[in-house]
Amino acid sequence: MWRSSLETELAAVLESARLHPVVSPSQMRGGSDKVTFRVITRHGPFVVQFYERTAAVVEYTLPFVAFLARRGFPTPSPHRLTDGAFVRHGRRPAAVFPLAGGIHPRVTVIVAGQMGSALATLHRTASRYPETLPSLDRLGVIRAAILVADASSSLASWSEVARAFLGETEERWTAEELQLPSKPIHHDFHAGNLLATAGVLTDVIDFDEVQRAPFIIDIARALHYFAREALDFRLPPALAASFLHGYEAIRRLETGERAALDAAYQLANLTHVAFSILDPCDRPATLDDSLRHRVYLAGSGALRPLAVSQRSTRPITVSV
Repeated sequence: MWRSSLETELAAVLESARLHPVVSPSQMRGGSDKVTFRVITRHGPFVVQFYERTAAVVEYTLPFVAFLARRGFPTPSPHRLTDGAFVRHGRRPAAVFPLAGGIHPRVTVIVAGQMGSALATLHRTASRYPETLPSLDRLGVIRAAILVADASSSLASWSEVARAFLGETEERWTAEELQLPSKPIHHDFHAGNLLATAGVLTDVIDFDEVQRAPFIIDIARALHYFAREALDFRLPPALAASFLHGYEAIRRLETGERAALDAAYQLANLTHVAFSILDPCDRPATLDDSLRHRVYLAGSGALRPLAVSQRSTRPITVSV
């Protein structure tokens, strides 16, 4: 029944997009936040995405993605429907994109540098976006997760960790955040949301978490994924240095950003843990089961050297 309903919705979306498949559409593998189909048409290959958990954001996400694409940023622009909109509202919101080629890259030192440059290019482009997007109260998310963790004997110890962070960082971060360059950010910048051909990045996809936040939160989130793939969950220094050097080749970090980057890294990591605690479907049984928590514990002070480093054309070094 679910499959039949979704196929009916897919046919309606394709009709709205004036696209007619030449072979039967095929469902693509993906995350739990949306259902994606590959569709081959006479006008080329497309993907149709049905949004589930991120349905509330598509109305402001897709215009931002279209803005980036119009200005030459390498991301597929959403396909307009017959009424000029990007989104069709059925049982599930849906959007259509041209299918981007390439594969998800394996992160090497060279690729990390390309990733840094791509994110900096995104930030430079996003800085000209005229609309205001919703923001996330990360400190509020952590406080809400503390209440949930307090009620669980297996997670209560996390509350102590989170309260210690708030006590040490909250006041300083609240003051710093107001001074930091902030515009739309990707917020989920990792290899699974990038495409490459012959080792060269070609496209950035999946803007479902776009929001207004300091640019350094986007950097911190990207570095989180480097650490998550490491055996000891510590930020790999070679990858971090290459990423940051690639970033600064396109957009220089301001002095205040350098000073706040270590706190942003800790905040991004801890907020990532908090989200999993708040989500019953993603909540770890114990802290030992949480990879996000291990990254947070291993990351304290990882980017502190940037607070005292000077702007330079030399590669950035990171001690971890």
